[in-house]
Amino acid sequence: MASTSQFLSNGGLDLGSDNNWVDLVSRNATSVVHNLAFTGSGDNGLTYRASLNYRDIEGILNTSAYEQINGRISVSQSFLNVK
Repeated sequence: MASTSQFLSNGGLDLGSDNNWVDLVSRNATSVVHNLAFTGSGDNGLTYRASLNYRDIEGILNTSAYEQINGRISVSQSFLNVK
């Protein structure tokens, strides 16, 4: 990226502004992910699993971000004692 003086020396038009637009519209990107899960079973053949996922992602542009929450529950019952 050209500096202000390089831009002007190559025929650029000076409109009186001296902003670094890349710094104004961008940031350091961060990402956070959390997972939580529980599993278990009972004496009667019941098994279960529950999980939760949270994701928060910030992009390199100030206006870009992504947030997501997922959950899942699984339950299973065995009626026959098959070995």
